[in-house]
Amino acid sequence: MLMTRERNQPATASNRSFASNEIEVGVIDPHYNLERVSYGLSAPGFVYRKVRRIPIQKIERRGTFWAYTPLILDRTASLMHTWNMIPLNATRYVMSCEMELPRYLGRVHSWQTRFAQRSLASPACRAVLSLSEIACEQAREKYEELNFPSIREKIEVFRGAIKPSTSSEPRQPHHGPLRVLFVGRDAVRKGLIPTLDAIDGLRRDGIDIQLTVVSKLDVDDNYVFEQFAPDLGKLHQRLSSTPWIRHVTETHNNEVRQMMRDHDLLILPTFDESLGWVMIEAGAEACPSIATNVYAIPELIDDGITGSLLNLPLNQDSRWVGLFMQGNQKRLAIEAANNSLRIQIADALQQANNDRYELAARGNRARAKISALYNHDRASEQLTRIYEHAIC
Repeated sequence: MLMTRERNQPATASNRSFASNEIEVGVIDPHYNLERVSYGLSAPGFVYRKVRRIPIQKIERRGTFWAYTPLILDRTASLMHTWNMIPLNATRYVMSCEMELPRYLGRVHSWQTRFAQRSLASPACRAVLSLSEIACEQAREKYEELNFPSIREKIEVFRGAIKPSTSSEPRQPHHGPLRVLFVGRDAVRKGLIPTLDAIDGLRRDGIDIQLTVVSKLDVDDNYVFEQFAPDLGKLHQRLSSTPWIRHVTETHNNEVRQMMRDHDLLILPTFDESLGWVMIEAGAEACPSIATNVYAIPELIDDGITGSLLNLPLNQDSRWVGLFMQGNQKRLAIEAANNSLRIQIADALQQANNDRYELAARGNRARAKISALYNHDRASEQLTRIYEHAIC
């Protein structure tokens, strides 16, 4: 989710004094979610320092190679920890990875692929830290098939951690209007259209549902819907003119976390997602989620226990089949998916509305699950071990 976020203040060499025996870990900042897998975590014996890169990526017109291949200006840190990036000139680095390895999107030249393979196989790359089991499994399978056992051996799961809730109170049933929360900058990709259509239908049937949408409705790249993407101007108008919708364009992360405590459930019927941090944060607030079954989301939601999974047709990589279609085939896939999601969302919301005690119980079970997966102390211990091994 991309609104104004309050980040953890990193314990860096620039904002505190540090012992002479502490080892510097370089991080490139700002980078979305890096605070959850490195500098937001304490790693005894290590201190983080922001490093600068030469902004070659600004002249890149096609693809993302230079966006994810930084040329570092200051190489004096003993170790680099990057987010989806394979640094061009780091002496040692560990890399946190969401999905693709390497994360080169769009047009990719063969020499770029060869560079990534050489760097990942080199002694400079000390570890590849996948954010999910599925990302880890797919990356290992890929490099085993490509006959790079040295890369495969470096790949492991490291989920990181999130800030725990400020409230330890268990969720209790709420008996007023069903309060639904939607959070996501790229709201169309994350399923806002079928969400609105489903709630509109339920309200016509007499079910009182209130929806809060936290989104700028920004779209960097219409790679999911391409030319079939809806008109954002009309979507803005729909949100502003509908009395049961509260639309928030920008807010702080702490306020979003409070919204999660104040709403009955989170909804994320996304068409494509690498992980789903918003569901992780919602789970920490005992807010159950309704979300699609794409990629790593089933690792975060136990269907019918901690939330509800909506079924999209998936390819062999557990991504929506329409993602890589073209032309009329894509248009038909989008229409079918929107219609199917609308029906499934309506069913899930009706079930949630009918049994508020079970809905609250799912929220409490979600908190237990997420607290176990994203425990700060356990993540800190694991990261310290990773860093200690990386500098050997």
